[in-house]
Amino acid sequence: AWESTSPVLWENGLPHQSADWFAMTNCRLRRGLFQKGDVIMKRIETVSAASPVRAQVFQQLEKAIKARGLELVALSKNDKPMDRSSRVEKMKVNLALVENELAEEGPVRVYVRVKDPNGVLLTNDTQRTFSVAGGEPMISTASREVDYLGQEVELSIYIKGVSEFTKGTYTVEAYTEQAKLGEANVTLR
Repeated sequence: AWESTSPVLWENGLPHQSADWFAMTNCRLRRGLFQKGDVIMKRIETVSAASPVRAQVFQQLEKAIKARGLELVALSKNDKPMDRSSRVEKMKVNLALVENELAEEGPVRVYVRVKDPNGVLLTNDTQRTFSVAGGEPMISTASREVDYLGQEVELSIYIKGVSEFTKGTYTVEAYTEQAKLGEANVTLR
């Protein structure tokens, strides 16, 4: 290592170093930064070696279709919002698939699962079986297919054919075959 033997000089009450001292200090700082930079580069390489799996997961998440504004609405026979269980004839699920230019374009089926206050899945003649990302098969209460072109799409799915609605909180979960879109609930009195 190169050492300077220059003494510290004082000018106007402040220490002042010679040009040699500054050159030596600059060399030491650069050497230290390069060593730290090598450590950082090795860490980056280590993370990069494991990152193909992470990168694939992030790409799938970026390409997944997402939703907003998910709501479950109880309706009377006149299609008016209603919170009295004795007057509810059907339910409607509203949601919007949000804009995502990375997502695949084409037909997308949205599945909804509506559960009554006891946690029992409401079923009718429109139910289908589906699975999310190759997981366990599930039964839907209803579904609807839309043409997704990477732009926002608003949709509603009606839940009909339920013999009777009871007091309590009903829950809806919405899915595509890629992922769960969200959940919402409505309370009937």
